Amino acid sequence: MTAAVVGFFSGVYYPMIHLAVTGYTPALILSVLFVLMVSHEILAWLLYVVSRGRGKSAQHFIAISLIYLFNVMVAALHEAGVVQWNFLYINVFLLLTVSAILGIWGFRERETLYDNIMPFAPTGSYFIVALGAICCMTIAFLLDNHNDAAVKIVRDITIFAHAGYGLIFFTYVLSNFAQMLGRHLPIHKVVYKPNRMPYFTFRLAGLIALLAFVFYSNWATYVYNGIAGFYNQLGDLYTLLERRAVAESYYEQGRSNGFGNNHANYALGNMKAARYDFEDALVNYDLANIRRPTTYALINEGNVYFWSDEIRKSVQAYLRGLKEFPNAGPLHNNLGFMYGRVQEIDSALYYLSEASNYDVSKNSAEANSFAVAAMEYLPLNADSLLKSLETNYTATIANALALATSQGQDMEVDESLLDQQRLNLYTATLLNNYLVRHAKDLDSATMERIFRVADDSLNVDYSEALKASLAPCYYHGGNVRKAIALLSQQAFGSQSYGGKYNYIIGLWILEQGNPSAAARYFQYASLEDYKEASLYRAIALTEDGDVPQAVAAWHDVAGNDTLSVVAAQQITRILTMPRQQAVGLADPEKYQFCRYRLHAMDTLAFDGLMETFATANYKALSLIEMAQRQFDWDNRSKAIQYLNRIDGLDLNDPQLLSDIHNLQLLILAEQRDTASLSEKLTTSPGLGAAPFLERVLAEAVIAEARNDTVTAAHHFEILANYNSYFEPGIIAAADYFRKHSDDPLKAYTILAEACR
Repeated sequence: MTAAVVGFFSGVYYPMIHLAVTGYTPALILSVLFVLMVSHEILAWLLYVVSRGRGKSAQHFIAISLIYLFNVMVAALHEAGVVQWNFLYINVFLLLTVSAILGIWGFRERETLYDNIMPFAPTGSYFIVALGAICCMTIAFLLDNHNDAAVKIVRDITIFAHAGYGLIFFTYVLSNFAQMLGRHLPIHKVVYKPNRMPYFTFRLAGLIALLAFVFYSNWATYVYNGIAGFYNQLGDLYTLLERRAVAESYYEQGRSNGFGNNHANYALGNMKAARYDFEDALVNYDLANIRRPTTYALINEGNVYFWSDEIRKSVQAYLRGLKEFPNAGPLHNNLGFMYGRVQEIDSALYYLSEASNYDVSKNSAEANSFAVAAMEYLPLNADSLLKSLETNYTATIANALALATSQGQDMEVDESLLDQQRLNLYTATLLNNYLVRHAKDLDSATMERIFRVADDSLNVDYSEALKASLAPCYYHGGNVRKAIALLSQQAFGSQSYGGKYNYIIGLWILEQGNPSAAARYFQYASLEDYKEASLYRAIALTEDGDVPQAVAAWHDVAGNDTLSVVAAQQITRILTMPRQQAVGLADPEKYQFCRYRLHAMDTLAFDGLMETFATANYKALSLIEMAQRQFDWDNRSKAIQYLNRIDGLDLNDPQLLSDIHNLQLLILAEQRDTASLSEKLTTSPGLGAAPFLERVLAEAVIAEARNDTVTAAHHFEILANYNSYFEPGIIAAADYFRKHSDDPLKAYTILAEACR
């Protein structure tokens, strides 16, 4: 009832945690008091059991007691750091649990000692049960929070008290009741009615024995650990209240008071690692593991080395952790993954296999096994292996999909796994890998559904990655404008991948035939020193015909590597040589000269060079590009002439045939030759995904000619919005809506949006 009142009517957040912090000191004192009260109860119970029998009670009690005291004493010396044997030590908390249960019975047996103050029933029973409950709840709370500084006090006092009070109680029994033991009398009935050594003397001597252990172990350590435990509690409270700076100051106090305070140092390490202060974080993790290491502190130490790109040190940290905790599945898992990063595949698979034997790390180990296989292109069948594991763990499925995609394997994914409105790390990874796998064949409805999920504020942590993977889906689906807009948005807001995104946008715009705009994006990417952005900027400037800028850009590229030097020298030579020398070039260089030096008005020079080509493919490619330039200049008849000159050439490159087909579609669409367009669409090979808008334009023109206004409007709407760089589609859409739209500004808006 009290807890409910506090919880509902308190004016602060986490009221019960506030009470736990406030009650830390009295709770710890009462817990120690309870431990001292019950520390002899196991021996008292042994005496009760033995003395009720009819056998040799003295010998039995002495033998059993000595065995018990030997084990307790060895455990106490181990806690004090005196012995470090390869020995099965008594579990301290099991010892306390048994003593606490027996303590209720023992307190009733001692009623003769305090019956002048209170009776056992009911007052005494309430007292001992309440004291025991406080002790158990306090220890449970400290263990749950891993407040190791305070737990150290409880552990040591418990084992020291059982050793000290147990030894003195054994002496107390022999001193008072040795003769009765020899006569096999029921001593348990009079054990608290001594005739030689008073009960108070037993208590005082037991306390002295306990203090002997404490002083040997440096009593000040326990005082400082108690203070450190209090600051640990305060740090936890202010962490819950999201007052990180205050919490950190309390953890620092806890760290300085309790040497090797795992709780405080672990929390400080996490805070510093979160703000990328890896050097100081490692110091705290080292201190956390120096006296009372934990699996998580050891794992995080290795993780910090990994985040610092010190993979070998990360491996060494995990190996040290396995020496402390050889059965820690997460350590095996992380170590296996790190070995995968340094391409030691045998070791990686061994440790990941070991990790899969532990329930706590099984799922992660299986997921990481697929990740290592994908990174190292191991010849594994992802679908078969996934089915053999019989797992529905999302991360494992996501990495299996990545493996199948990287190796071109067939794999079906249950699409219900993708239908998640609120994502976590694993479902977001699965969705991302699904987008990568289906970048070229994802339908528009699915794209829009995934975009809504990625754009949801609930999924802000995964929005950038998902939108960056969704943009290529829009691009390959023909919606170039949305793809570029989406990736531009990510480039503007990204702290780590701006160079990558600008580089990809530059490639897309270059492919769309606008090298001037592409050069700007490559310039942005080169400022972040991303990959070959400088090289592609030089290519874009060359494609744009800006010879002075292109030559300067190639000069900058030439210093990067041998291949770039050779390419720069060759292109610079093409860009700067006199036209009359082009006749003597080899066909590949002659093609480059036609591409980069001759423009739509240079038909005389171009026609002369065409007569000197020996290779049909290079000649056809040059003719196609000149035809495209003529078409772009609205010189349709000249474009048709150059396309007609390709007839009769022996071509063996499918891409050339596709380029010819696409240009013919554009010319026929502009001519409004619907009969030829229909024949071209029905008799020619499928166009595939790349010329999506060319096909839409052809179908729109045919639909308009047939007065199919619904189909025509739908297709022209696509042309108006999908690709600002597809000029024939933009012009055709503007012309259509100028004639058929009720909005007089729609045609203007289409052109304005395309020019923006």
